[in-house]
Amino acid sequence: MPVLAGTVFAGEGRVEISQADIAGGSYMIDESGSYVLTENLVVTNVATTCIFVDADNVSIDLNGFAIQGPGTNSGSGIMQMFVPTLRNGLSVRNGSLTGWSQPGQAAIYAPGRNNRFRNLSVTESSLGLYVGNGQLISSCTASGNYMGISAGEGSIISDCVSFQNEVFGISVGGGTVARCSASGNGFGISLSQGSVMTDCTVSGNSSNGIEVVDGGVVANCISANNGDAGIMVEDSSLVSGCTVAWNGDDGIYAGNDVSVLGCSATRNGDAGICVRRGGLVSGCVALTNNVDGIEIEEGDGRITGNTMSHNELSGIYAKPASGRTHIQNNTACYNDRRGFEISSPSNMVIKNIASENMFGTDPNYFFDDPNSHGPITSNETNTYECANFEL
Repeated sequence: MPVLAGTVFAGEGRVEISQADIAGGSYMIDESGSYVLTENLVVTNVATTCIFVDADNVSIDLNGFAIQGPGTNSGSGIMQMFVPTLRNGLSVRNGSLTGWSQPGQAAIYAPGRNNRFRNLSVTESSLGLYVGNGQLISSCTASGNYMGISAGEGSIISDCVSFQNEVFGISVGGGTVARCSASGNGFGISLSQGSVMTDCTVSGNSSNGIEVVDGGVVANCISANNGDAGIMVEDSSLVSGCTVAWNGDDGIYAGNDVSVLGCSATRNGDAGICVRRGGLVSGCVALTNNVDGIEIEEGDGRITGNTMSHNELSGIYAKPASGRTHIQNNTACYNDRRGFEISSPSNMVIKNIASENMFGTDPNYFFDDPNSHGPITSNETNTYECANFEL
């Protein structure tokens, strides 16, 4: 494949790249240094990559211009080489890449480490921004791609927008995502083990809004109007200060040993918050969800200091396998079924308040095991330390 060299931009010590430099094929960067576009680069040849990077520590300033591919039968926009040597230290900034839609090709494909991407738009491509470990990605937009932004372990993605990508908006393995938004994708934001996500907004995705593998943290995020769960987290994770609303399935679905703290779950299609074994739910509000406010699937958890109201079934529902759960200082009112429906043995249910729930002759409290709770009283002056109140 022909490769062409640019000319040194004498005033700044940078190498210029123009349309003439790719007229005969791809442009090859095989020396470290700084490169700058002087105009749009339009590739019309099929199966042709615009720029190959076969050197470490390369900076490419798109200078506000675009690198445009032919659509189907394309190569990639920018490709960092990985054979025979994996290249590292690529920086690309200030421009757009579009039309690299051949399956498996990318607007930017950069598998090396310690790369930097800033102020970029990647659109209408198979893989938008598809990069390796240890990346820093900021202020980028990905839309209309098969996959939006994907980065490996130890990467940081901040202030990015990803929308209307077919599979996912943003995916990162063991890294950090901050102040990003993802809407209208298949999955919104997907995080691998040990990732941290803060201050993000995720909405209108056809599957789960936020997905987190074991040991992740999701804090101060909003997830709304997604087709499945608002937030789905796996084992040993933390969800804190989040808002989930109008999602098609559970607002928050949590695996084993997950803490859900200070969250709000409203008008979700299934439970507001659903936890498995060893879950902690504290300081949360669950309102007007289509099933239960808080649902406990398995035992050994702690549900404390929550408010559940106007849910279509119960405020708290402890399923038959959810024994040895500590349920304390919660308030359940105006739920269409029961305030507290405890269908498992060996729980500790104390110091709760239930009022104006609506099912049958025992609308506020139902216990499958009569020995698993403190006394129920409507006497507000009752001084028994473990009493549950029915108002």
